[in-house]
Amino acid sequence: MVRDELGTNTATALVSLEEQQKVSPGDGPIGRGSVTILRFECLVLTILILVWWLLSPEGITSSDWQGLLLAATPLAIAAMAQTLPIVAGGQGLSAGATLVLVAAVIPSIPMSSPADTIIVIGMGLLIGLAVGGLNGVLIGYAGLRSTSVTLSTGAGAMAYALEHLENSYLPAPPALAALLYNATIANISIVPPLMLLAVCLAGERLLRSGLGAKLRARGADYYAGGARYGGWPVLFAYTVAGGGAGVGGVLLAGALGSVNVAFGAPVLLQILAATALGGGVPGLRGGSVAGSLLGAFIVVATGNLMVPLGIPDYFSTAIDATWLLLGFLLCLVAQRALVPTQVSFEVPKRARWALPLPVVLLLFHFRPEASDLATLIAGICLLGVGQAAVLRTGAVDLSMPGLISAVAITTVAMTGGLNANLATTLPMIASAAFAVGVIQGWIASRIGRAAMVVTLATAGFAQAWGSGLLVELPTGFAPPLLSSMTNTRWLGVSPAAWVMAALSIVLAFLLDSRMTRGSKRRTAVLGYIASALGSVVFGVFVASLGGSAHYSLADTYLLPAVAAALLAGNLLKRGGCHPIAFAIPVAILIVLVDTLLLSWGANYAERIWALMTLLILGESLHFLGVRRLATSTIRIAVGSEGTPGL
Repeated sequence: MVRDELGTNTATALVSLEEQQKVSPGDGPIGRGSVTILRFECLVLTILILVWWLLSPEGITSSDWQGLLLAATPLAIAAMAQTLPIVAGGQGLSAGATLVLVAAVIPSIPMSSPADTIIVIGMGLLIGLAVGGLNGVLIGYAGLRSTSVTLSTGAGAMAYALEHLENSYLPAPPALAALLYNATIANISIVPPLMLLAVCLAGERLLRSGLGAKLRARGADYYAGGARYGGWPVLFAYTVAGGGAGVGGVLLAGALGSVNVAFGAPVLLQILAATALGGGVPGLRGGSVAGSLLGAFIVVATGNLMVPLGIPDYFSTAIDATWLLLGFLLCLVAQRALVPTQVSFEVPKRARWALPLPVVLLLFHFRPEASDLATLIAGICLLGVGQAAVLRTGAVDLSMPGLISAVAITTVAMTGGLNANLATTLPMIASAAFAVGVIQGWIASRIGRAAMVVTLATAGFAQAWGSGLLVELPTGFAPPLLSSMTNTRWLGVSPAAWVMAALSIVLAFLLDSRMTRGSKRRTAVLGYIASALGSVVFGVFVASLGGSAHYSLADTYLLPAVAAALLAGNLLKRGGCHPIAFAIPVAILIVLVDTLLLSWGANYAERIWALMTLLILGESLHFLGVRRLATSTIRIAVGSEGTPGL
C-alpha cells in the first residue's frame, strides 16, 4: 500500500517536470507580495540611514559611505546570486563557506602586476564556480537532495579555508585593493556600485526570461513535493550562486585580506538573512535579486548602528538572526501559504540496532587510554539520533552546534565552578532546550523543511548568548562533580559516556514508538525536542570534558551527526522510512573511521572531505532507490495504460 502510494507520487512528480514548458517566459517573478516586500525594505533602509545620520556628530561622511559600500558589496553579490537556487526550490548551505574559502586563498597568491591581479580574480571566480557547479550536477542531474549536497560541500570548503588560515594570515594584497577600490568619485570607490548594479540588472532580467520561468516551475514542483532533478537550469542556478560567492570572496580579500575573514566574513546567516528580507527563503521559494540587494544593505546598515548605540559586538549574530526571522515571516505573509511537514511512512521498531553501542563501550575496558573516544562515540550517537528524528520531517537541525557551544559556556559561567549551582543551572538549561525544541517543532509542522531557516536563526541567538557570557562573566571551570563524570571510569569508560549511550538508546526506542503514529505536528515536535535535548546533554559534557568552554571556528559535531542520520536513512529503509535506532551503529562507524584517518596523519580538512564523500555516496543510494522505484512505476504504467506522457 505504502509502496503503491509512493510509486504513484513519484510518477506524478516525474510527469510534472514537463509542466515547466507551460510556464510563460514573460511571467515576471515579482508579484504583488514581492513589490510589498521591496517597499518595506526601502522604508527600513531609509529609517536605518536616517538614524545613522542622526547619531553621527558630523553627519554621514564620504568615508562612512565608503565603509558601508565595502562591507555590503561582498554580502550583496553573494546574496543576489544565491537567490537563483532559492527560486528553484533548493538550499544553499555552502554559500558562506565558499565565500570564506575564496577570501582565504586569494591573498596568498602573488600579484605583481595588473595582469596577475586579473588572473587571480579569475581564479577566485573559478573556485566559486567549481563549488557551485558540483552542487548543480549533484542536485540537477543526479537528483540528490540539496540540503545534503550543499551542507557537505560547504563543510569541505570551510575545512580547507580554516586549514589554509592556520598557516597563512595575510593582509589585503595591495594590487588587488588598488584594482578594486582605488578608482573613486568623491572619495567613494566606483567599482563596487557598478558591480552591484550590473549583477542586479542581469539577475532581474534572468528571472524574467524563459530560464527564470523554468527555475520557478522547478521550484513550484519541488515545493509541492514533486521530483528533484531539474537539469541544466538547476545546474546554471547553483553555478551562478557559487560564482557569486566567489566574487564576494575576492571583494572581501581585497578589502580585508585573510586576517579577519574567519571572524568578519558575511557568512551563511547574513547571506540568508539578506535573501529572506528580499522575499526568498529556502524551502519557500520566492525572492528577487533586487530584494536580496536591499536586504544585504539592511543587514550591514544595522551593524553600523551598533557602535553609536553602544550595542556590544557579541549581539551581532542575534541581530542577523532577527532579520532572518523577520524576512521569513514576511515570506509567509506574502505567499499566504503554509507548507505541510514531510513526515515519513510508518516503520516497525528496530530497537536491536541500538545494541552495538553498549557493546562497543564495553570493549574500551581493554583500552582505557582511549576512553575519551568512547565518550565522543556516545555523544555523536546521541546527536545522530536527534538529527534522525528531525530528518523524519524532511529537515536538518542547524541549531545543534550553536546550542552545544552555548550550553557548554552557560554551564561553566552560571555554575562558577560550584557543585551547588548545578541544581539550578541544569534545570534552567534543560527547560530552555525543551522550549526551543517545542517551538521549532511546531514551526516545522506548519512549514516543513523551511524550518531549517528557523534553526539557523536559533544558532545565531545561541552564539550571541554564549559570546555574551564569555565577555560579561568569567568563564572559570566546570564544577568538580561535573568534571568527575568524564574523568572517572565505570568499566573502563566515563560515566558521561554511559549516560549519553543510555539516553541514545531510550530516545531511539521512544521515538521509533511514538513518531510512527499520531499527528504530524506531534511527530515534528518530538523530533526537534529530541535534537535539542541531545544537544544540551552533549554540551554539558563537553564543558566537563575540557574543564572550560570556548568557541571554535570549526564545527566538529554537526556534520558527523547529520551524516549518521542521512546514511542511516539511505542504507536501511522500510516502506520509505528507517528505524531511528539505526543511526547509532552508523554514528559509531563514522567516529571510528574518522579516528582511523586521524591516526594515519590526516588533517582536519582531509577528514572532513572523507566524511563529505561518504555522505554524498550515501545520498546517492537514496537517488538510486528513488530512480529504481520511478522506473518500475513507469513500466507498470506502460504495461497497463500504454505509453505515459513523459
